[in-house]
Amino acid sequence: MKRGTEAGAAEGCPRSLRLLRWGLLALALGLIVLGVLNGGLGDACVKAVNICAECIGLG
Repeated sequence: MKRGTEAGAAEGCPRSLRLLRWGLLALALGLIVLGVLNGGLGDACVKAVNICAECIGLG
């Protein structure tokens, strides 16, 4: 197995594997954006604040 820079390592991968990686990256980013637009980020922040407040005895 060769060692090298990221560009060098990517050149040794088959084209289908590179396409799969880019496709999964695009899917993940798309789902993150949909979650943020759906209000999931606000829900997660509220839950985190509530858990932290309970841990230090404020909730």
